[in-house]
Order: sequence, then C-alpha cells, then structure tokens
Amino acid sequence: MSAGGTPEYRLNYNGWVKEEIKKLYSLAVVVGVRDRFVQSLQRIESALQSEPETWGDPIDWLPGMRMTRYRRVYDQFLVRYGVHRDVPEVWVTLIAPILKNPLRLGEG
Repeated sequence: MSAGGTPEYRLNYNGWVKEEIKKLYSLAVVVGVRDRFVQSLQRIESALQSEPETWGDPIDWLPGMRMTRYRRVYDQFLVRYGVHRDVPEVWVTLIAPILKNPLRLGEG
C-alpha cells in the first residue's frame, strides 16, 4: 500500500470471474464456509492490490498486452491473474477451488 493507505494496484475482474465468485459465495453459504470464503477472498484481493508481482509465480509474458501472467494457490484456491507492465492494474482471470476445498466438493 502507498503511504496514504490506498492500494497500489487497481483490481479488474473479467465478467465470468465475477459470476463465478457469486456462485462460490452462494455455495459457501450452503456448505457452511461463508466466513472462510470471504476471509480468503479478502486476503487474495489485498495481496493482489499490494504485491501482485511477488505474491504469485510468473507463468507467461504477453508482449502485445504488456502483461505478465501469474498464478498462486492460496487457501485451496487457484488464482490466475495478469499484471500490466506500464499501468498499476491487475486483471483477475480465475479464482477456483482446488484440492479438498469444500466448495469444490460441493460441485455436482
């Protein structure tokens, strides 16, 4: 964060990611892990706003978009995102439950 307490990077979500987060939230309520889900999402967003280039592992460079793609597994969620080289913006392209995450077990 900057000295004024505002995040250094602006977060952007692709439309399908926003929809997936809404579905995961609804499922978290049903499964009984709403608070954990909200806390995990808040921590993910905080890291992406303050330290996206060191929080995840770089997986790809998109020269035409001037963006580096990253991924990170955090609290049984796979997070994929891109960080623009010239503008302090992060594009979140995936937040998905993995492993034994109760939200993954709730699928199907």
